[in-house]
Amino acid sequence: MKNVIIQAPKIKNLTSMKYVLSLFVIFFLFTTNSTAEASEEDRKLELALEMATVKKYAKFIHDRADIAFEKHLEKSKLRNASNKLILDFKSDYTNAVEKHLSEESIKYSIAFHISHHLTLDQLENDAKFYATPLGKKVEKNILNKKLATHGLSKEETKELFKLYKQYGVLELLSITPELMKTIQKSLLQKVDKLTTEHKALEAEYLIRYSNEKSHR
Repeated sequence: MKNVIIQAPKIKNLTSMKYVLSLFVIFFLFTTNSTAEASEEDRKLELALEMATVKKYAKFIHDRADIAFEKHLEKSKLRNASNKLILDFKSDYTNAVEKHLSEESIKYSIAFHISHHLTLDQLENDAKFYATPLGKKVEKNILNKKLATHGLSKEETKELFKLYKQYGVLELLSITPELMKTIQKSLLQKVDKLTTEHKALEAEYLIRYSNEKSHR
């Protein structure tokens, strides 16, 4: 049996070869650049998720949903229902909050906007800062809703403001009001979904309350 030799198709001339190679190089550079950009965005989001201010605002907004429920219940006809009915209603509402406005999803929304608002260098500076003894004190203050300088010595306060001046941004201490407005807008849709579900739940429990009263 004769050996069969399979030959690659010949490129007719040097120009054609250059064209094919240039296409390959462009494709390689494009895919490499896209991967690098994706990796940088992922890293920025990862760092933003760890920011003390992100955790603080996420918890604050999430807790407000619980406070809003208690205030609404005070005015609702359900306030005179049995404890069991109220607890069932609150349990269902809590599940709705977790579905539409969980602390984790709020944290992700805030971090997403921050990661687009700040550079990778700024976020990495934050990460380095919060890993220091001074940064851990500031982080604790932020999470406890205290001033960043609370309990700091004069030297520590000087160092903190030196860092603030050096970076020229507020990411070490707080989220700017302008950025907070953007974040709030992004959360409105989730709030609307929660409000709609809350109204539907209340209507359902009002029927149950009516039935409960009729059987007394």
